[in-house]
Formats: sequence, structure tokens, C-alpha cells
Amino acid sequence: MTSAQQLPLPEEGEDVQALTFEVLLARLESNISLLAEGSAPLDELVTAHQQAAGLLSEAERRLESLKARADQLVVALKT
Repeated sequence: MTSAQQLPLPEEGEDVQALTFEVLLARLESNISLLAEGSAPLDELVTAHQQAAGLLSEAERRLESLKARADQLVVALKT
């Protein structure tokens, strides 16, 4: 995937919490592809890495939240 084919990267200060999980994951995959390619300019790779770290953190936070909700549902269904 070339830079031109990528999804738009989050803007500086963009609220990643407002993104759907699917968009968040697609942007994370796009950043990872850019990093794996390694052919972009260094400053673009550094930015992609920083953004990927933020996206990953948000994805992990959401997954933990969903797991907690699922655990609560399991407990509720058992009572």
C-alpha cells in the first residue's frame, strides 16, 4: 500500500475517541502498512509511528471496556 492509497491519518489533536472502532482499526492498519513499507520519508514514518501508538492505545482501551461489559453480562445472566 502506498501513501496515496492510505486512509487519511488523524489530524493533529483529532479526537480518536470519536472514531468508530472500524475506522480506528483501519487507520491503525494503514499506519502499520506505511511503517512496514519503510519507503516514506523519515518524518512521515515517525509521525505514523506516533499516531499508530495513539490509535493502538485507544483500541486497547475500548477492548478492555467491552471485555468488562461482557463480563458484567455473564455475571448478570448467571444470577
